[in-house]
Amino acid sequence: MTQDSDYRITVVESQGQPLDLRQRGAARATPRLSPHAAVAAVRATSGADELIAQIPNLADASQLQETAFFSVCTKTGTAGFLDLWDVDHYDFFTDLQSSLNNCSAWFSPDGFDFYGAPQGKTGRVNCTFQAPVDGTYLAIASLVGDGGNSATVRYILDDFGPGSAPTDLGAFVFTGPVNQAFVLSLTANSHSVRIDQESGGFFFSSLTLYQA
Repeated sequence: MTQDSDYRITVVESQGQPLDLRQRGAARATPRLSPHAAVAAVRATSGADELIAQIPNLADASQLQETAFFSVCTKTGTAGFLDLWDVDHYDFFTDLQSSLNNCSAWFSPDGFDFYGAPQGKTGRVNCTFQAPVDGTYLAIASLVGDGGNSATVRYILDDFGPGSAPTDLGAFVFTGPVNQAFVLSLTANSHSVRIDQESGGFFFSSLTLYQA
């Protein structure tokens, strides 16, 4: 029984008008990234030619060894923790079962202001993994922009809280599906890649790490 409350049970008559603005449908599942798609993502990135000249394996799918893989429904290799902040679940669109079926997580572009939730772009994805040896690694973040609109996310490497020395990998604007490539020089240790929502909405599909 509730104590010290001004609440008194009564019959409450609704004064609102039925209205539901949510989208209907389901997000499409994204197939697992292949090494050939990873090479294509590298080649599509500014500065790729110069980097491939230094690290030829980045252009050779047969030389890319998958080290870790993260998605909502599975982790493989040296993948450790997949942490998700402020994922949005909308029934018939991104409800929990749909998110599991599609192996994706949705971060709303505008919050749920219609239902009284404040606006805010606070979604985050954090992938913690183990680099088995010192060396060069290729990370591919697979995202999908929400509803054909542009989104902006920021990538952070190795933010382990106070006392750590995180590296800001930059902010990226995208529309529709994107495979964002990062080439990382890592020590044999635990590392993390974090994706911060800055504007727009998006689906997180996967993060794949290859040893190059």
